[in-house]
Amino acid sequence: FREGVPVCTNDAAAEVLGRENVHYMIPQMGGEDFGLFTQKTPGTFMRIGVKNPEKGIVHKGHSPHFDVDEASLVAGVEVFTEAIRAYLAD
Repeated sequence: FREGVPVCTNDAAAEVLGRENVHYMIPQMGGEDFGLFTQKTPGTFMRIGVKNPEKGIVHKGHSPHFDVDEASLVAGVEVFTEAIRAYLAD
């Protein structure tokens, strides 16, 4: 076995949004080294679903047509707030 990048977990999202609203992505070939940062300092990493087909907001992050349904940002703020609360409670 080779030691790799540590995993990221996000219990705050399930706590705020309900486990049924937290979707785990299928494994992809892309990489993310955020877990290395959290070995030095606590952190939170998540992806927030920001598309809304009814408003034509459907493009992915690297598209020049990318847009965000700003209403979805409320959930992101709530999850980060819970992550901070949980961290401070420890």
